[in-house]
Formats: sequence, C-alpha cells, structure tokens
Amino acid sequence: MKIAKDAKISEFEVQAKLFYGLREILGDRYLVKGEVTYNGCRFDLAIFHAETRSLICTLEVKGSMRKPGKRPRVQRQLARYRIATGKDCILVSARNADAILAALRARFA
Repeated sequence: MKIAKDAKISEFEVQAKLFYGLREILGDRYLVKGEVTYNGCRFDLAIFHAETRSLICTLEVKGSMRKPGKRPRVQRQLARYRIATGKDCILVSARNADAILAALRARFA
C-alpha cells in the first residue's frame, strides 16, 4: 500500500485560499470577486478597482497541470481571456499559489 506524502489540494481549496488572501492584502481599495462572468468569459477570480469598478486582473485556478495535453488547452483558454478583457490572466495552481500571493502583495502594497 502506498501512502501519499502530501494530500492532493483541490482547485476549490486553492481558490478559497487565494480569495481570502487577496481580500486581506487588498483591503477596501480593490474588490475581489469569485466566479465572475465578464465579456462572455467566466473567471475563477477577478480583481476590480473599488471606486471605478474597472477590471484590474483576472486569475484562473487549476488544481494540477500534470495531465497530458492539459497545458496547451489551458494556454488557449488564457489567450481567449486576454483577448476578451485586454488584461493578462494569471494562471494559479496549488504549487505556485503562495508565490502568486506574495507577488500580488508586493504589486499592490
């Protein structure tokens, strides 16, 4: 019997961690929304400016990128999102969630 070293973190858990982490980092200056539909695309997380309600950034959360053929499909999805919004979409997984939060903390501090 094999025992996993670390329990697999679900996409939902990563998204929840990011949502609460971003709300703590950004405070009242920005709005963090989950499962947002914008210009025909559905985003896992989106950051809006609180006063103007303009879109600042979107985040797409994936649980794992290890499945064969998944990376090209996700890259096409991100390209569609970039075209629809005119903003970059940040790809977040369980592996890089902490680094993304740290980078966004530095960016919005």
